[in-house]
Amino acid sequence: MRVTRKAVYLFAWAILSGLIQPLLAQPAASRYTYFSGTIGTVPVIMHLHQYGNKVSGYYYYQKQQQPIPCIGTVSKDSLRLTAWLGSAIDEAFDGTWKAGQFQGKWTNNAKQSGLTFNLQASAAKSDQFVYIYTEGSKKLIENKGKTEVPAADYLEGTIWPTERMAAGQEALTGVIRKKLKIPDGATPGNVFLQRRKAYLAAYVKENAGVSQKEMLESVGQYSQSSQSNLQLVYWSDQYAVLALSSYEYTGGAHGNYGTDYTTVDLKTGKVVSLADILTPVGRQKLPALLAANFRKQYAVKPSETLQQAGLFDNSIKPNGNFYVTGTTLTFCYTPYEIGPYAMGEIQIPIPLSQLAGGLVKP
Repeated sequence: MRVTRKAVYLFAWAILSGLIQPLLAQPAASRYTYFSGTIGTVPVIMHLHQYGNKVSGYYYYQKQQQPIPCIGTVSKDSLRLTAWLGSAIDEAFDGTWKAGQFQGKWTNNAKQSGLTFNLQASAAKSDQFVYIYTEGSKKLIENKGKTEVPAADYLEGTIWPTERMAAGQEALTGVIRKKLKIPDGATPGNVFLQRRKAYLAAYVKENAGVSQKEMLESVGQYSQSSQSNLQLVYWSDQYAVLALSSYEYTGGAHGNYGTDYTTVDLKTGKVVSLADILTPVGRQKLPALLAANFRKQYAVKPSETLQQAGLFDNSIKPNGNFYVTGTTLTFCYTPYEIGPYAMGEIQIPIPLSQLAGGLVKP
């Protein structure tokens, strides 16, 4: 069976390189930035969330409006972002982020290289959101030389609408509160701090009776991690798409992770359901379209079955983890949902043009 491993590699790289790691609570380098500009001559939008020297977010070409996740690290004014989606998209941005501009060289699968990208930050749009997070870590014992010791880390962060948001601020804030279980009236930063304190205290208490000898013999078994990060994926006059990425490690060979997507209709204030987008006829088309677009996304040969391409079954059913943009309906499947862990998260975008005749009329 052939499986795709790059999604898992990139996620592991993000953890090990420190992109998904404990971070200081809302330092000066914490910010959300909305960029617009071009790669070559092609218009593109980018949403970046910076915390410390780490950056993650999404960008999309305005014609396709298919969000692509990206991760990177800032060093002074230099920023390198890497992006990957299925086997069809493998891109990188190498440039400088300075004075409200992110510009440099863009490459794509080494097929196209040296194209210039030039992205301009929009202060008016960037000011409509802030990014808030907190972190904490706790070692069960102190390091002895370079000896690895059991430890737990905690990260929780979120995008948060400000009063400057032109439309949908109240609705979007309500959705975020519900998803992250932030009570009305409470500030996300304070809630995150309380959760961090409780998590680390529980970790110490749970392992209070374990000897240092046993801990050092099984460091992984006594290490833990809990990370949750809600970011902005797509934003238009009608829709705001949120991605809640989570990672949990409680010992063993690897942790579990996944991304939960939510589309908010800023005009109605409601979370979008499939019934809001597709008629019954449109929903009936989904399995065939999911299979066809998976084949395209993962470069599956016509002679191969979906199982030969790595999936558990030869068909793909729609789930509730989807989001919609102006041109695309995308379904996301977490590891083990339709394929093995080695395939990582599987995102299958379906152009809305393929659902013509099955779309709910506005």
